[in-house]
Amino acid sequence: MSNESIEFKRRAIQEAQEEYNSLIEKLREHEQIKARLSQLDAFINTGKALWGIEVKPAGKTEAAAPTSLFPDDNTQPLTHLKSVKKIIADAGRALSLSELVEEYHKRKWKLSEVNGREVLRGIVIRNSKEFIKAFRGKEAYYELAV
Repeated sequence: MSNESIEFKRRAIQEAQEEYNSLIEKLREHEQIKARLSQLDAFINTGKALWGIEVKPAGKTEAAAPTSLFPDDNTQPLTHLKSVKKIIADAGRALSLSELVEEYHKRKWKLSEVNGREVLRGIVIRNSKEFIKAFRGKEAYYELAV
């Protein structure tokens, strides 16, 4: 092989490596932006839910209104309270916090990986009039109040 040919291949590999590194950096930035959007979405929706403000985008009908900034998450009800009520209603029986968390994951709904049980525990405590708590052994089970 000639020196020219070797140098051409070396430059092509170097340029490809530089482009690869640049794309990896852009991908990292994209992931950071996506994570920040998710945090802001959760903060805004939680804040609105705590203040009793219904989240409805302007100019959309209620049936077509998305519940999230991310299209794949539009199958989730608007608040954790509505989510917990729906899960219990669908089950038709009392559920433990662990079962509620499991259902969230099965439905691919957003819930903290670190403290999801505590989030849901807080929901049922703050809305205690809407749930009936019963113990089976040491574990608490929740059902909808009639």
